Amino acid sequence: MTIIRILPIVSLLERTGPEDWVFRLVGTEIERRWGRKIAGIYFADIVSPEAAAVMRQELRHIVEWPCGSLTQRRVEFHSGRRAAIETLRLPLRAPDGRVVLILGCSGELPGRRSELADRPREIITITEQRYLDIGAGSPAHEALVG
Repeated sequence: MTIIRILPIVSLLERTGPEDWVFRLVGTEIERRWGRKIAGIYFADIVSPEAAAVMRQELRHIVEWPCGSLTQRRVEFHSGRRAAIETLRLPLRAPDGRVVLILGCSGELPGRRSELADRPREIITITEQRYLDIGAGSPAHEALVG
């Protein structure tokens, strides 16, 4: 697969504070899915409070361990359409060794995709969260949230 084929489903989150994350880059397919521009928005502004708490823990583990993450989320749009979205996230190390950026690749699971753009809503439920060992180990637990 060439990189150009996955660019529409790629995102880049930047840590701007201990619990603050801003979308710096968001692929066109992700923005089409949400029906709005997401680049420049804090992640907590587009998710439910329950999902935000789980995601803060996920992002903290990715940066501090460091490790990868594979997550499934259930999303409901204003149109009533529901989708299952899977996201792979990986830490990106800066020249000084710190991890302040997380690269994400996100797509709807097969068989549940619609070409129609929906008005934005939010992530309502995180259904599965797993951490991936990318060379430094990973948190000992796997969380199933739902």
